[in-house]
Amino acid sequence: MANDGNGGNGGNGRIRTLDTARHLPWQKKAAKMTPDVAYALIDDVLRSYGMDPAELTSRGGWRHIFLGSVIGVAGLVEWQPGVHYLVVSAPILKMPPPNTPGIHNFYRLLLELNHLDTMAARLSIYEGSVHVSLVRPIRGLDDVEVDDAIRSVMMVADHYDEWLQTALMAFLRRAPLPLSKLPNIQVTPQDARVIIAVLSACDKHGREILSYLMERWQKAGHIVEAGTSGVGLRIAVGSTSYSLGGMRPGSGKGRQIIVLGWEGLRKRGMFSDKDVDRFQAAVSRIGPLKITESTVHIEVTETFTRESARKLVHALDNLAKKAREPEPEPPPVWGPSLPQLESQVGPKTRANIHETLLVCEPHVQQLYALLVDGWGQAGGIVQCMRPGRIYLKFQTREHQFGEAGIQSHRFNLVVLAAPKGKRGPSIDVAWDLGASKGGYMDYAANQVADFERVVASLPGFEQKGTVTRLLVDEAFGLEQGHALLGAMLALKTAGWEE
Repeated sequence: MANDGNGGNGGNGRIRTLDTARHLPWQKKAAKMTPDVAYALIDDVLRSYGMDPAELTSRGGWRHIFLGSVIGVAGLVEWQPGVHYLVVSAPILKMPPPNTPGIHNFYRLLLELNHLDTMAARLSIYEGSVHVSLVRPIRGLDDVEVDDAIRSVMMVADHYDEWLQTALMAFLRRAPLPLSKLPNIQVTPQDARVIIAVLSACDKHGREILSYLMERWQKAGHIVEAGTSGVGLRIAVGSTSYSLGGMRPGSGKGRQIIVLGWEGLRKRGMFSDKDVDRFQAAVSRIGPLKITESTVHIEVTETFTRESARKLVHALDNLAKKAREPEPEPPPVWGPSLPQLESQVGPKTRANIHETLLVCEPHVQQLYALLVDGWGQAGGIVQCMRPGRIYLKFQTREHQFGEAGIQSHRFNLVVLAAPKGKRGPSIDVAWDLGASKGGYMDYAANQVADFERVVASLPGFEQKGTVTRLLVDEAFGLEQGHALLGAMLALKTAGWEE
């Protein structure tokens, strides 16, 4: 069918059909998000990771991110005039020339992984390398979505870099195994393709042993599950499942390996120490082990036979029968010297607030506790994704927002930052909320102006580019904290009565 873009099912006609079918009011996100604000969100998230955006920014505006072994970038691209997109990307693998024999099977694997196994990110090839990337419009962007984008890309890159290198080497050495070589187990079609890719990257002996292990494990009533870097051996525990180990191809000149839980099995109270000791003794008798901090690796060479695999399944099955549902994590112990929090927040946020306050001076602890409690008890949103920055979020009422229709917005009104390195504690404050174009609270411009006058009168006030903050020192005490909290609460009630 021709794609004429004039209606029917062609081109822009599909979009116009969707626009026509949409019934207002529709709660879509804000269309007004400037590149400067989007870059400020990226920088805010990087600071929450303990990074200095100024040190990571290249001339083109790209923020270079270093997390573990993964190196990536985050920034904006202008897809069309005035239409900007957030881009997070990380290269993970150098590719051989496109005419290399066997390479097309690797391309197919990348496409299959893109279907569901890369979360919101995607695998692509650019300038001779495989990249993991995520692209989304900046409309309605917030710090949580920036954090999710960076984490999605980095997690996929970290999970797939070594595994894809091994898979590529296998495809270049030999054609992938046909699905008829799949072990005699019940799995989903997607898991079957991943298992075949894993086995294709193993030598003949490794394929035989790993296939035998999968068959014995499933026959024992347990779960065989394809993962991002190999095939998992899991058990059902209550309403969820738990990994006891997995199998994956080796990297470089290494042979295929079996990875088992070891000292990590003692955590969360799922197994008694006596049961773990018996399991470890049984596995140690099977053959040579390479023990890490929390796992053990067994290299599957010719000395690891079917009898070895049978003994391993027996040891794992005996351990699985002793499993009990993990104990719930105890609530974090609140430091006796810290001010007590009265407002109700989630356990993760509470634990991270605890860690944030611990690195602050006593007068800053009192100030931040005042703001958190006052905002939370007034029904405001308090969030702390990780230690170092406490977010006091604001939810606007639904209102007409330019051409975007009737909608509500959630944003960070105030961010309480702990000291880090040579930088002291500070409070970041949202600004220009009452602007007639793009202001989240354009419906309450007078009240926003009152809020900004109070903030600007407080000690330590400074503005640099798109960032407005209060530098917290001895001059910023509880009296000033009450003034800031009062202005925040006054703004919270603004505009709710017509």
